[in-house]
Amino acid sequence: SNARFVSIVRNPKDTFVSWYSLAQAGLERISNERLPEDVAVEAHLEFWDEFTKTEMMFFKNANYHSQAKNTCSNKDSEKTHVRENNEQNNRTIMTFSEYLNNQKGAVEHCYASWGYGDLSSTMAQRLKSAEKEHAVYKKSRDYTNPTLEDLGLDSSSVTKRYDEYIKTYGL
Repeated sequence: SNARFVSIVRNPKDTFVSWYSLAQAGLERISNERLPEDVAVEAHLEFWDEFTKTEMMFFKNANYHSQAKNTCSNKDSEKTHVRENNEQNNRTIMTFSEYLNNQKGAVEHCYASWGYGDLSSTMAQRLKSAEKEHAVYKKSRDYTNPTLEDLGLDSSSVTKRYDEYIKTYGL
């Protein structure tokens, strides 16, 4: 198959409230109702349990993209999900901050690791023109997500619950 997969990972403590809000807003749009907060929080924790486990399995042998090392390789001693013999060359992992800090470089590394060579000049121009938008990512928005504390959670409990995921991806 010619399919390619990229996972851009973040620490669950930094994304939980956003995913929770998106799920609640989607449900409200479809059904004109929201789940009670305690039910929604527990359901979302269970979703994240399954999501993180499945993502780690699917990307187990993925290439790891590292801006710091300026590489995209399938072996990295600090990343436990990476194997030396990469059977799934179509899968790439990078952190959200690596992608956000250098969108063009991240895409270039994906292209190179998949054997596509250099970006076309059209794609390179599009990425260059989007740099300003990425520089102000979410600086202004017309909504406010709840905090973990608003949902009856705290950073340390979420970190503990998803410790394996966080360690696997060096988050």
